[in-house]
Amino acid sequence: DFFDNESDFVVSLDQFEEYDPGVRGEPAQFIFEGEITDPKFIMTFNKFTKDLSKINFIGLNENGEINQSDVLNISKITSLVLKNEPLKEEIFRKSGVKITDLNNDNIPDESDQIKEIIKYGFDNGIESKGQYSFDPLWFQRYFWYDQDKDNDFTSILMIFLSGTRTEDDVSEVRKDLNKLIEETDFPKNVTLGLTGSPFSRSDQLNATTNSMRRSIPFAFIGSFLIILIALRSFRYAIATIIPIALVVIWLYGIMYLFDFSLNYVTATIGAISLGVGVDFAIHMTMRFREELKSASDKLSALYNSINGTGLALLGSAISSTIGFLIMGFAPMPLFSTFGILTAVMICLALIASLVTLPSLLYLISKK
Repeated sequence: DFFDNESDFVVSLDQFEEYDPGVRGEPAQFIFEGEITDPKFIMTFNKFTKDLSKINFIGLNENGEINQSDVLNISKITSLVLKNEPLKEEIFRKSGVKITDLNNDNIPDESDQIKEIIKYGFDNGIESKGQYSFDPLWFQRYFWYDQDKDNDFTSILMIFLSGTRTEDDVSEVRKDLNKLIEETDFPKNVTLGLTGSPFSRSDQLNATTNSMRRSIPFAFIGSFLIILIALRSFRYAIATIIPIALVVIWLYGIMYLFDFSLNYVTATIGAISLGVGVDFAIHMTMRFREELKSASDKLSALYNSINGTGLALLGSAISSTIGFLIMGFAPMPLFSTFGILTAVMICLALIASLVTLPSLLYLISKK
């Protein structure tokens, strides 16, 4: 929506995804809160991360596992500490809790041990000379706990998603992730949520488009009431509003056929088409009713209306269409799409006012 599809930047991104797929991508996060220090939770967590690697669009490393390079998670920090004898001794010296793994499952044996690992990392970070170094600020990006009450431990699992430029892909991966969450038997005292910029952006767009869809019926009813008051005739109001409704239907049909995506700008097209359509339709109906008073028959009244007001609407539509078509050459697709669709919408409003509306006016008029 924001960059030209033929630009070097977008082409380079496409090439990168083609030849190095899934390694990185847009970050998303799972948030775990509750008894995450329970060794049984970490066992379930490890199974969960393995199952994540089977989901499309998840960034994987060269081993086919979810990419956790340079990020932290509950399983990773406990494993790093267990392999680092000086770090285990330092934690024991500060807390009096000894970190052990008697069953060799790469998970500390007791919940208190995992709590002390998190508390130590929160204050000091964790590091091993020549191998890794995560300072306290970096550690605190992935872990939190209530220091006053010494509870309410929270952890983040960060994943990377490719293909998030397409909203359909975001919806698909979100559906798969939520399904996996439901199928994974996490302890009942642990709550899990899914968040991240791909999903918040999708929610914002869906909220925008849904609100626009809901607003169209209200705008339609409001337009009908205004027309009814202005024309003081129910049948003329019905005849005038029908072409306006057709413009909205035609426009969204064209967007579907030519694969125009909905975004924050194009979502407003439906409401704008109502405004333009009402303007054109009222002009034509009012002129027809005036001509009907003096013309010998309905056909003559329509002929005079189209030759008079119709030509004026044609000139207005042509000038407006050209103006918005120029916007179609904008380098940013967001505005280019808006310009093209607005030009199409004006043409559809003109057709509805000069073809559909006159036909309806001819049918309902009594003279």
